[in-house]
Amino acid sequence: MKNDKIVSSTQRYGSYTKPIDDFDKYQKRSIGSNRGLYLPIYTSISEFDGAPASSESQDSKDAERGYLSTGTCGVDKTRIAVGIQSDSVHIPTFLEKLLPARGGGTPSDGVVKIEGFLSVYIKWDFLNQRLYLEFNPSDLCRDDGTELLPLELLSMATEIVIRRVFLLGDPDALPIGAKPGAKKGEHFILPDDWTKDIEVFRLDLARDFHITDPRFSLRQLEHLWPSRSRYKAATHFLNGGKLNTLSYPVADRTTKIKLYDKHVERKNKPIKGAPPIPPGTFRFEISIPRYQLKIVHLNTLHVLTKPRLVKLLKEKWEVSNYWSNLIWEGEAMDLAHEAKLPASRVNEVLGYVQCQSQGIFMRYSRTSERALKADAKKLGLSLSKPITKQGKPYAHLHFMSGNLAAPLPETFNSTKGGLFSIIGSKPIPKLI
Repeated sequence: MKNDKIVSSTQRYGSYTKPIDDFDKYQKRSIGSNRGLYLPIYTSISEFDGAPASSESQDSKDAERGYLSTGTCGVDKTRIAVGIQSDSVHIPTFLEKLLPARGGGTPSDGVVKIEGFLSVYIKWDFLNQRLYLEFNPSDLCRDDGTELLPLELLSMATEIVIRRVFLLGDPDALPIGAKPGAKKGEHFILPDDWTKDIEVFRLDLARDFHITDPRFSLRQLEHLWPSRSRYKAATHFLNGGKLNTLSYPVADRTTKIKLYDKHVERKNKPIKGAPPIPPGTFRFEISIPRYQLKIVHLNTLHVLTKPRLVKLLKEKWEVSNYWSNLIWEGEAMDLAHEAKLPASRVNEVLGYVQCQSQGIFMRYSRTSERALKADAKKLGLSLSKPITKQGKPYAHLHFMSGNLAAPLPETFNSTKGGLFSIIGSKPIPKLI
């Protein structure tokens, strides 16, 4: 089986034509291999596909090409539906081969175990006579050191998964539109427009940030809510008392938005053979359900081009408000101690301000309270905000660089021309 050809014809991606080689090429490999699914084709893929024009500058587009080629931005998970030609296969036998029966009967859903390949969850739709496949395409390139599948390779990865599942279930099984192979080892031939027949029911896109500044923490973003959010509700997760995940619970028909510590997640849930995730790696992730994909007419594989996927990810980044200025929790206290007041008095004022912001009653006389308020004003402290939320911002999360950049000016307004037309083209000042 390992010597079988996946397809003898060529697979086209924009202006680039790439032959699909031996089956072995897409097996999981050891870390350090330079034979990857993604590496050879970056400089050849055409950017044009008729997507709406962007207001971004040329500098912004040049910066974008950088992070889109490093594996720090890409597809994290997908769920598709594939039609099967009914006269090419006996469905019960096909399912039984994919999902060996346990305790009698033929299961219609479960995880397909393919040795040396990624995990694929399948479910057979008896009503519509189609097979659902849910998988993480990044598993095809993670062993090569690329954590996320590059956006333009979604169709290629999907074809590889379909071929592997169909081959295991029945070598004679044909997807809708396919023809039997004409050569030895050629199981079926897909038409040039085969992606039009692949329906997409879920799509997860992600962008990784690597932050080494010790001042950064997710606590600095926990008070933010996505714009257009109807309800101020969030589900934040702590591990060992530390906030590691910002997540906004939404209805099944709306896009889920998360920002989480990827290093901690991988440490708690290791993947065999995968390269380690360095400390300071945070992942912005969106999970788009079928309903939302249909609204924007992106519910079939052939329209999920790189420019459109980038546009989707950027739009949700702007909506998330995670790009807002960050304030270090100790900033206000640090500045307060630079004042000419005695340290003991500064500490007393800080304690008073924190208690006031939390609604905690303190037994001060009116005279003492007036004096404390006056000193708080001298220190530039507000009584309505917690101490940890006050002070000058030190940076903001910069989508293009995947790192921190200098704070946005107070006059910044993302609605004037769009977030990326304003900040995407600006150089990133070096932080102290």
